[in-house]
Amino acid sequence: MGGMLLDIGKLKIPGAILNKTAQLSEREFTLVKKHVELSLKMVESSSRTLPQAVIDMIASHHERFNGSGYPRALQGTQIPLYARIAAIADCYDAVTSQRVYAQPIPHALAIKKCMSGAATTSSQNL
Repeated sequence: MGGMLLDIGKLKIPGAILNKTAQLSEREFTLVKKHVELSLKMVESSSRTLPQAVIDMIASHHERFNGSGYPRALQGTQIPLYARIAAIADCYDAVTSQRVYAQPIPHALAIKKCMSGAATTSSQNL
């Protein structure tokens, strides 16, 4: 369930920004990063109580093991396990899906790309 809700807050971001083919401005990228906060607000306002693992995935799937992620710059094991797993899945989805700014890459190359960044993104142990 968490994987399906990771980016639900992007529904609140203008399509012109999400579908922009050129590089985002700093202001636009800051707005896109707010999708995490928006996602949390959307699920918290729901009448359904979600498992903490789902909330953790939504809140922390853009955090990076080395502390370079957002929104809280968590690092290492401060990032919940399910969020680290979600980050890997999010990487795979991002590079294998058609995007306005990039063509999808094949499965084998996607695995290499996501694993080459594992020390930064999630942990080489996953």
